[in-house]
Amino acid sequence: MAAITGALVGLVIDHLLEEGQGMGAAGYRGHVVVCGWNATAGDLVAGLAGEDHQRRVVVLHDSERNPAGAGVHFVRGDVTDVVDLDRAGIRDAEVAIICPTSPSHAADLRSILVVMAIESVAPHVRTVVEVNDPQHADHFRRAHADEVMVTSGTSSRLLARSALHPGLAEIVTDLVSGGDGSELYRVRLPDDYVGLTVDELSAHLRRHHGATLVAIGREGHSYVNPATDFRLQCGDDAVVVAEALGTLAPLGPGEPPASLPTQARHRAGGDAVAPALPLAEA
Repeated sequence: MAAITGALVGLVIDHLLEEGQGMGAAGYRGHVVVCGWNATAGDLVAGLAGEDHQRRVVVLHDSERNPAGAGVHFVRGDVTDVVDLDRAGIRDAEVAIICPTSPSHAADLRSILVVMAIESVAPHVRTVVEVNDPQHADHFRRAHADEVMVTSGTSSRLLARSALHPGLAEIVTDLVSGGDGSELYRVRLPDDYVGLTVDELSAHLRRHHGATLVAIGREGHSYVNPATDFRLQCGDDAVVVAEALGTLAPLGPGEPPASLPTQARHRAGGDAVAPALPLAEA
């Protein structure tokens, strides 16, 4: 009995040591894989832990110890290596977030290789990329990255708007950082909402969910502050500001439908819609 107990304890200790050093495999499904590590990665892992609908997070990074700390599974490896991506469970993941390890040109090029590696084995996984240089954004889109975030460009635009309209930076930061009060959510809309106008939907969301409508998502595009005669179609979703999701159903990272060309946008009645500002640029 003592020998068996000792063997079991030894196996547990070996397993814990492997996990702490990033040598184990994730074994999760529907999780978030963070590829690479920087200051942004640290903030986003903390943000994911605070979401209403928490998802397991796996960090894939080439370091001796887990940079994310306790509660986050760590896999030590090369973010461009398919074998290491598989150890992070990339084929069963819901979304992959690629973070450049430095603010350099070379880091962006390496991030493109990460997107290509993920697309080669798990094209269904949604890829969100932080980009250093705005000139590289098109290269990421050609590599089929689903979402591209140029953090420097976003910050500079927000600073400019805040200079013209005092207080905007504080409000936007609070909305996206999980601060006090309300946050941004993307939610499903039931089929029985089809045909409602934006004003009718806005009133319903305020009355029943305490939420404020910001945008309508349709066929991969976001219509911010749409016209009052804009009517909901089957498959539309909504971006709202609310203190919590409550009974609203969140839209999963892999759910948005394939995008269509801007020229294909139409209202429910068939009239052409003027080009809308995409949500990411709002």
